[in-house]
Amino acid sequence: MSAAKSRGPGSAEEPTSQCCICHNRFDNYQIYEYRGILACGEHFDEAVFRRNAERAAVVAENNQQTAPFAGLNLTEGPIGRANQEILKAEITAAAVVGPRTSSYEERA
Repeated sequence: MSAAKSRGPGSAEEPTSQCCICHNRFDNYQIYEYRGILACGEHFDEAVFRRNAERAAVVAENNQQTAPFAGLNLTEGPIGRANQEILKAEITAAAVVGPRTSSYEERA
C-alpha cells in the first residue's frame, strides 16, 4: 500500500513549493513566482523587494567591473584589436562571473 495521501477521489498528491521568506510549503496554485523566486501571497511584496535589491547589487557589481571599458573601441577593427590586446588581462578579469551573479542567475 502507498504511504502517500490522496487529496481527492483517485487523485495524486498535488505538487508543492516552498516560500522563500517563511519557508512554508504551499500547493503550486497558491504560490507566486518573481524572477526565479517563489513566495506565498502574504510574503510576495517582501520577496519582490529582496529580489530587486539583489538584482540591483548584481547590476552595480557588473557595472563596476566594466566601467573602465566605457567609450573604448573594442571592435574588430585595427584600433579595437590593439585595445583588446593591451587590455587582455583586464577584459578577462571582467568576464569572470562573480559569486553574487552566479547565485542570482541560478534562481533566474
